[in-house]
Amino acid sequence: MFFWIVSDIFPQQTVQISAHVRLRSIEEYRRILAQYRLNIVHIEPIFVILHPIPMTGIHFGWQLNGLFWKLVFRNARWSVVDRLLPKVLGWLDRSCLLATFGRRVPNSTWLVARKVHV
Repeated sequence: MFFWIVSDIFPQQTVQISAHVRLRSIEEYRRILAQYRLNIVHIEPIFVILHPIPMTGIHFGWQLNGLFWKLVFRNARWSVVDRLLPKVLGWLDRSCLLATFGRRVPNSTWLVARKVHV
């Protein structure tokens, strides 16, 4: 059985944000996969915390987000923080962000497709 796995943010519409970064919508993936006789069989959020919050301008949320990541990266130089950080961020993401917001906020998502009639 042939499976195809991709991780993307899956915005509502496909967006080219730079020369080398294209965020495709689920509908575009569905169309591309159908050309190769692949069907989407599973979609599941991976994480939210590593994506920017969906706000623009000099919003207070952006300022908090920037301060949070500045502190995280500055303290990650210490080995104890570096070891604990993935566990803490993973817990925060699973318990708070994904549980509260789910697919309503930008998040990396697994998409699993399977070949039809193999």
